[in-house]
Amino acid sequence: FKCTPFRNRDPAARHSCFNDPNAAAYREHLKHLEKRKPAAVILTVDDFHEVAEKQRGMLLTFMLHAKTAAGAPFGLCTVGYGVEILDTTFSDYGVPIAQGCL
Repeated sequence: FKCTPFRNRDPAARHSCFNDPNAAAYREHLKHLEKRKPAAVILTVDDFHEVAEKQRGMLLTFMLHAKTAAGAPFGLCTVGYGVEILDTTFSDYGVPIAQGCL
């Protein structure tokens, strides 16, 4: 999923991460995790390198621990998952990646 929508965390904004169409993939992943509760999950963030380095920690904290204004779970840890963050690419493990995928 793309992390760009998570830069706007203001629920009163016209497009915040809570309603931005660009965050739809993340919201769908979250719904699936809540419903299916798989034992392990690998999620990739496509554009994390585009976030300014000084903003990355705050962005990660939000993506892991956020709740909506109504208190609903929105971060990965809020739906019961522990998280290990790896700064790597699938190609480091020999997994081919199709260019232009969303």
